[in-house]
Amino acid sequence: LAFLTQIFGSTANTGHAWMPGLIIAFLATPIAHEIVHGLAFSAFGGTPKYGVGFMALLPVAYATAPGYKFTKLPMLIIGLAPLFTITPLAILVSALSPSLAPYMVVIIIANTAGAIGDLWLCSQLVKYWSVPTVAFEDQKDLMFVTASTAQDKKLVNKIYKRLEKKEA
Repeated sequence: LAFLTQIFGSTANTGHAWMPGLIIAFLATPIAHEIVHGLAFSAFGGTPKYGVGFMALLPVAYATAPGYKFTKLPMLIIGLAPLFTITPLAILVSALSPSLAPYMVVIIIANTAGAIGDLWLCSQLVKYWSVPTVAFEDQKDLMFVTASTAQDKKLVNKIYKRLEKKEA
């Protein structure tokens, strides 16, 4: 709390007036993050569905588009969209309105933390980049990888088996 007081300031008269804004920024960021994923799903023809679940006993928000398959580049854009929209926007707001910078720092940290899973998922998607007809379907708890030709399906299975061995 002392560190945050140094950043946001505090006086005997105002107390910690910045705390509600900090909490709102922290709680709103995952919602905004998932809305950006949903907008990206929509931009590529999907119909997003939103929800909240639990992972390792922690609440997590999610956006998914079950039933829709996306090719390589659209799926990569969908995965990275929040990191490359919310973070630069928060930096811009900080530059234009320095008094909001501390709140934007919270948003940047929360958004980047939320993007860790997105970055990991994208690192897995690019392993299928050599498969010409590969497509991905986000099914909330997993990513379904498929291809439209028999030869490409064999490649997908080969890559999957290689990844599975590395994790074991």
